[in-house]
Amino acid sequence: MVAALALPSSFYGSVDPKVAFTLYSSLTNSTGESRASTTQELIQLFTTPIEAQEKKDVILFGPYSFNREQRRAINREHRRANKNVGRITLLSYDIDNAKSKTFDEVVDLLKVHQCVIHTTHSNCSEQLKVRVIFFLTRSIAPDEYSAVWLKFAFFAGLKDLIDPACKDISRAYFLFSYPSERKNLARCFVNLGAPVNPDLYVKKRSVSPLSAFLPKATDMALVKEGGRNSALATLVGRFISQGLTTKQTLEEATKWNDSLEDPLDDDEVRRTHDSIWKTHLRNHPEAIDGAVSRSKIDYSFVRAFDLLSTPPVPRRYLLDQFLMERVVSLLIAPGGTGKSMLSLLIAVCVASGISLFDRFPATAPRKVLFISGEDDLEELKRRLFKILESELDEVRALVAQNLVFMDFADKFELFTEKPPHGEVRITEVPELLVEGLMKQIGGEFALVIVDPAARFRGGDENLAADATRFVQALQLIRDRLSCAVLAVHHVNKAARGAASGQNNARGSSAFIDGVRLVYELAALSEQEIAKRYGSLNIDTQLLNLTCIKTNYGRRIEPLLLERRENGTLAAASRLPENLQLTLILREIKTCPMSKSAFKEKYGGSEKKFGISEKVLLRKIDELQEKGLLNVPSRSSMMVTRNGEEFITNGQSGKERERSES
Repeated sequence: MVAALALPSSFYGSVDPKVAFTLYSSLTNSTGESRASTTQELIQLFTTPIEAQEKKDVILFGPYSFNREQRRAINREHRRANKNVGRITLLSYDIDNAKSKTFDEVVDLLKVHQCVIHTTHSNCSEQLKVRVIFFLTRSIAPDEYSAVWLKFAFFAGLKDLIDPACKDISRAYFLFSYPSERKNLARCFVNLGAPVNPDLYVKKRSVSPLSAFLPKATDMALVKEGGRNSALATLVGRFISQGLTTKQTLEEATKWNDSLEDPLDDDEVRRTHDSIWKTHLRNHPEAIDGAVSRSKIDYSFVRAFDLLSTPPVPRRYLLDQFLMERVVSLLIAPGGTGKSMLSLLIAVCVASGISLFDRFPATAPRKVLFISGEDDLEELKRRLFKILESELDEVRALVAQNLVFMDFADKFELFTEKPPHGEVRITEVPELLVEGLMKQIGGEFALVIVDPAARFRGGDENLAADATRFVQALQLIRDRLSCAVLAVHHVNKAARGAASGQNNARGSSAFIDGVRLVYELAALSEQEIAKRYGSLNIDTQLLNLTCIKTNYGRRIEPLLLERRENGTLAAASRLPENLQLTLILREIKTCPMSKSAFKEKYGGSEKKFGISEKVLLRKIDELQEKGLLNVPSRSSMMVTRNGEEFITNGQSGKERERSES
């Protein structure tokens, strides 16, 4: 159960105007009391839990103010009725049939909107029941309400989930509450997205789709006297950055001003607009009416002669043969597998210059930025201590000096976002991130890790264009810092238990196509362990780390890892030395065939044993030399009696006698 939530001040913007609403003491009391609170105060009201055995004991709120006649009533008490509603100030929906969605899935569905989501008093384990309260950029007139309520529900993906009775304009809603026996089922969450713009769902007003890009301080009709010029200046600057011409920016600024309850004079709008343009042209003389002069762009053409005049620079690695410099890479894995721990271990190895799994040496200690979107600093601290607990003081000192963290666990910062109209675009966040890093930390960074990718991408992850734009955002960070970027990502549901492969990544395949190097981490199930290692007593979780894509050179051989008791990862060390020979013998015993047929079926790094045909033939020769296998020239190979003992005990009778003597 979630208690009242404390949100960052940036959530409310520099202007947090008051929103009118109505409170009712009980369901049977139709006389309400008018209130007006800031967004911050409303968040506090809507997220403070109330424990009540009976729903009738809970206070209700009406997301509206009353009309002028009702406001003249004595003692500010007003009768609840549709005809008495003056303006609707919040959009509320009840979800009584979530259609198998979980609470977290509802939260994720609405993540781009500024809203409060909480379970209702009647929520139970058999049926999820949720209320969603959306904040608005402006209040809604009664004749607009039906269109906004229905159309927004459709575009937000709520149409088939909501209770149609909520469309009643004067409906009152119980505050966040629960009976004591269902306290453990109560949930509440605040999404830090953008408020709903009613103008996008009604025909009465002309509004630019670019209004979706406005910062919260400039929300339509929420800007009051005293903040209008500042808001207008911010708005014009944002439109200029979008590449609009002077004519277009003035048109959009005028539309915005007309939507205010107390608009500026037209002359004041033009003076502010022209002043921002004057500053922009002074700082960017190459700009001509909002666009860079095409005549000043020099396209670069390179002849093959120039490329062949000097030898190429050898490919550089951060971790030899594992992670290259200046390449956007991806690590995919199911949830809970250890991908965040692995990505942090990679960060530690690069920062300290130590080898990864004693197999991939770091070229030198380098600076690393780890951007965490799910784990807060306390959790990162726990994991870092676990990784470093057995390392030397010199390693700890290098990590302390070179590893930098950014905690976005409680923030809503997207690298890409999709406005209500138009294509997904890269936000200003990557640029601001790089700028802040250089200003506060400085130095040359070699690696940026983004964990997880889904936390920072907007739009639809199943659309190729949206996935490609996110890769471009990662490439922007790479280019600004001249570093490698490693993004951490989830696999899809079909990948669980399936073989490793590029199709396992969640979302559009364009994500995999856009990056240059992809690793997949997957836990081995008990069935897989039994299939691979027979009845071996393995008391630790085993995982496979596989390179499923590289555009540069050969893939590394699959690496078997084990998860230690403290959650850290290491190269598996508890398997018998003769394991591979045992597996080959066991396969020959199960499926007898000739040496050449066995080579054809099992030779190859992508096949069962993960070794080439040449290496496999050498293993067969080794088994024959040890007397564990008979290899006729034409017929099927046969496991000898010593070979049978070897399969059972990991060594033959002769080897055991030698070791005992």
